[in-house]
Amino acid sequence: MTKKTLLSIFFLLGISASIKAQNRNPFGKPLVPDMIADASIQQINGIFYCYATTDGYGKGLKSSGPPILWKSKDFVKWSFEGTYFPSAVKELYWAPSKVVAANGKFYIYPTVNGYMYPAVADRPEGPFKTCPGQG
Repeated sequence: MTKKTLLSIFFLLGISASIKAQNRNPFGKPLVPDMIADASIQQINGIFYCYATTDGYGKGLKSSGPPILWKSKDFVKWSFEGTYFPSAVKELYWAPSKVVAANGKFYIYPTVNGYMYPAVADRPEGPFKTCPGQG
């Protein structure tokens, strides 16, 4: 092997290691493997629920992504459950509250189109719907 080939190999290995180091998250492995915001995590009946908003698809505050739910039995392995508030998918949806269990129902208080609304579901997974008389 020539000296030039050997130097090329070391150069490529150095670049590869540098790229890997740049992609490494300084905070370690993320809890939930998704780019989410406004996360509200709580344990209900032995299962962890992460209610969150998404990034708005690069349009800043002019849009928001759908309200999403992740679940975990052990707080380590999370599964994506989809949207928990289908009627709000195309709305400006921000900052879900913690879910409140009361009277055999589950309530959440997100901001939709700039106003906070109560929503109700029969299960913590949803689907949540605007409470009667609220919209």
